[in-house]
Amino acid sequence: IFSFNYFPVISKCANARNIKYISWIYDSPHHTLYSKTIYNPCNYVFGFDFSEVIRLKSYGLTNIYHMPLAANTERLNTLLGNSNRKNYSYDVTFLGRLYDDETNFYNQISYLPPYYKGFFEGIINTQMNIYGLDLASQLITDKVILDLSPYIKFDTYDELFVTDRDFMIEMVQKKITENERTNILQLISEKYNLTHFAPLRSDRLPHAHYGGYVDYVSKMPLIFNNSKVNINISLRSILSGAPLRCIDIMAAGGFLISNYQQELTELFEPDKDLVLYDSKEDLMNKIEYYLSHDDEREAIARNGQEKIAKHFDYMCIVPRIFEIAFRK
Repeated sequence: IFSFNYFPVISKCANARNIKYISWIYDSPHHTLYSKTIYNPCNYVFGFDFSEVIRLKSYGLTNIYHMPLAANTERLNTLLGNSNRKNYSYDVTFLGRLYDDETNFYNQISYLPPYYKGFFEGIINTQMNIYGLDLASQLITDKVILDLSPYIKFDTYDELFVTDRDFMIEMVQKKITENERTNILQLISEKYNLTHFAPLRSDRLPHAHYGGYVDYVSKMPLIFNNSKVNINISLRSILSGAPLRCIDIMAAGGFLISNYQQELTELFEPDKDLVLYDSKEDLMNKIEYYLSHDDEREAIARNGQEKIAKHFDYMCIVPRIFEIAFRK
């Protein structure tokens, strides 16, 4: 049995029937990875974020492997056809949620002691200027969670071995992502023609064009291909991995500027396949540069697309997954 992401109910069925269950993870966070069923011997779990893989191995999980994500380049080439890269529909595009909705539980905390309110605000504000190092997981200790127990109650499930500390770290990481995306996109939209694609319009981006919800299969690749600059701002719970959004953008022939992620530098060549930024100022400078240097921008987009087709197509990655799962 093969699935994208991990489903405990499938693992239970596969284990009862002695069938191998292969799951390939693309979400972060993905709580079901911390189901007790993850220890079933039928499981072969492949995670795109090496840091998460190492963490799960520390819990004694053996059949978990690091595997970057991939794209169906044949389908994308058919969809895109002979796209004329000189006729762009968008200057700068960001496709993704701001996480300023009801799923951001940090915003629902109505009261904290002044010390801890400042403590969390310090983590959030500092982290927005740091890439490649996760402050939340280092500074939010078990003692912090104990001190907060009179003020914050977490709903936990016996099925999962996720702790209150894990939930708090995730809440802070999502809040960092909300603030970071909002601040960066506000800055971009005040200077450039930014289009934001998301399920809901945000009042916090008054200068941005709202593009609405986009179907992943049929519309998203066209938007990436027809944008001069595609911005990726990773969810902060992805500690090192190359997000699926980056793979999707490059696979569609889109030019990508992303925040620094360790595995993006290991899997791709910066300034040749994609462009990385390490601060808001650096991002703004690179947007300005590549909007005015069409040949360089389009060459990088082509290189990124070719790298995906050669090394990160499903026909490249899936056989590696099967080789690992069936060699035993």
